[in-house]
Amino acid sequence: MGHLVVYPGDRTPPLASTLNFSAGQTRANNAIVGLASNGTGTVAVKNNAASAVNVILDVNGYFQ
Repeated sequence: MGHLVVYPGDRTPPLASTLNFSAGQTRANNAIVGLASNGTGTVAVKNNAASAVNVILDVNGYFQ
């Protein structure tokens, strides 16, 4: 059991989770996440689980 937090790469992680999961689950979620404002355009993913997880991050669009 755990959760992932996705957030702009130059910020501290928020307290809210982006995706909650249990062991052995394949989960999907839609989220709007800002990019880092320092010019790198990165996002960070924080794993709050007891072990490693596999993550696929797919970008479907962007705002200007």
